[in-house]
Amino acid sequence: MCSFVVVPNCFEGDELERLQRSWRRAQRPARADFEAWRDAGVEVDLPHGKLWFDIPVDTLLDEAASDGGDPILLELLGPRPLLPVLEKIVGSPELCGVQPRTLAPDTPDVVSGYSGWHRDGEQGPTNDLMRSRGRVVKAFCYIFDVGPDQGCTSVVPGSFRLACGPQWLTRQYGFGENEAEGGELPVTSMPNHFKFAAKAGDCIVFDIASWHSAMPNHTDLEREAVIIGFKNGSHVGRATARTGGMPSPELLKKLDAKGVLSDEHKQLLREVYAP
Repeated sequence: MCSFVVVPNCFEGDELERLQRSWRRAQRPARADFEAWRDAGVEVDLPHGKLWFDIPVDTLLDEAASDGGDPILLELLGPRPLLPVLEKIVGSPELCGVQPRTLAPDTPDVVSGYSGWHRDGEQGPTNDLMRSRGRVVKAFCYIFDVGPDQGCTSVVPGSFRLACGPQWLTRQYGFGENEAEGGELPVTSMPNHFKFAAKAGDCIVFDIASWHSAMPNHTDLEREAVIIGFKNGSHVGRATARTGGMPSPELLKKLDAKGVLSDEHKQLLREVYAP
């Protein structure tokens, strides 16, 4: 993989419509908690920031286990069109994190999305990292269409080969604070970055050592995506990699008993579930 891979149409047609309906149902409790915190300062037990919130992984997947629920959300753990691509990139793919994330529009006092330019995990030379933990990638799968000014994910092509992360640059590219006095530059001013604006159901895959960032969301629409981490399940250092939350063994047992957990799912989840 030279920089990133775009895999179109991981979900389309009736599958995409089912996915969007199920996502909305699973999202309701997390959205209510986030809005209560944002509007009234109520403490919530939820991964969140000023402009974003996550659906807890078990809450997302429990939709598939509930009576009358649709198992389509389980396909987010490894969309079928994505699996052959992952096999070529990481070898034997194994899930290492799920972040079902919603990014709200910018507000007058909070701008530029929710992250500056960064690479995930360890910050050393990529070749050393790959020897220690194998290749680890992220796949961003958009649930709804995302435009170029809607907080889309962006990547600097080839940056996973660099010896350091962007925090070692002379100037930081983040939220544009104190730019005139030599402080941070706006996130949009990073040279040579690629904006991943795409339609619902498309995925982008890149090494977690790549420099990446959310762009500002200047629209009145949210950016809704599942960020899925995959590692080489046969690599000796695979246990060191984690990019987000994981479903609990208890929920997976429940899904398995219902007959909706496929052999492909079990293979991807073999670190946390061994029936």
